[in-house]
Amino acid sequence: MLTGFGPFPGVANNISADLVEALGAQAAQQFKDYRVIAHVLPTEWVAGPELLANLYNAHMPVLSLHFGVSEGAIGFRIETQAVNSRGRHCDAAGQLPEREIILAQSAKALQVTAPARDIVARLKRLQIPAELSSNAGTFLCNSVLYRSLHLCGCATGPTMAGFIHMPTAFTEPVFGLDTAIAGGIEIICVCLERLRVGPATAR
Repeated sequence: MLTGFGPFPGVANNISADLVEALGAQAAQQFKDYRVIAHVLPTEWVAGPELLANLYNAHMPVLSLHFGVSEGAIGFRIETQAVNSRGRHCDAAGQLPEREIILAQSAKALQVTAPARDIVARLKRLQIPAELSSNAGTFLCNSVLYRSLHLCGCATGPTMAGFIHMPTAFTEPVFGLDTAIAGGIEIICVCLERLRVGPATAR
């Protein structure tokens, strides 16, 4: 399962949505043994996580990769954890979160189950800009990652989740759409390779 986000205040065109649409089509051609699900989540405190949970329930994905944008990213920024906290940011519907924590009686932080270090190493070998990050922010990116990891922990079968931040705009030749698609395919490859051989770790 691949997800991106729709627009939100300050980002009228969210390129994660463009990437997920294109990457989903490419991945469906390349990974024919898997059913590829690609969705754009509304950047809303309530509707976004609700759709995510519905997608998990409907499709029971073995791999969930979530994409979003960050002003600080210059390429792929592979997140390594999510924290159980939400900042007071207005979402695309103009709403603030109802409470600070994401899930009551849950861990303060969850480590990603996607092999973050292996992903960065693979991308760097291919000269695709990539780096590790331990701070997914306090907006919907972090919230969706936290909920996705929680849903993974509740699953009965093998499953893996990760989050990838990107710049707010595609820029040629450093990080255009074609580079992002190629990088996205490699990220999927690394994750599927790890799923086949055993548990993954972000460390």
